[in-house]
Amino acid sequence: ILALVAAAEGRQIAFIAAGPVEDYLSRYGEAVIARVEAQAKADPRFRQVLGGVWQLFMSEEVFARVRRATGDTPW
Repeated sequence: ILALVAAAEGRQIAFIAAGPVEDYLSRYGEAVIARVEAQAKADPRFRQVLGGVWQLFMSEEVFARVRRATGDTPW
């Protein structure tokens, strides 16, 4: 996912958010949310991708943490 984010141009960021990132967080969110938060804090581009993530199958807690990691500012 990080390689996709680094290589993305323009609207590709939306596809990464709506595809791999949503799927990853829906499946592994509880186990990886702390790493996702840390990455968002360190990487503005990753934080931008998180802004395009919808809840899908994430728990309420994981999705709330995702929203906070973006500064609660979707694109």
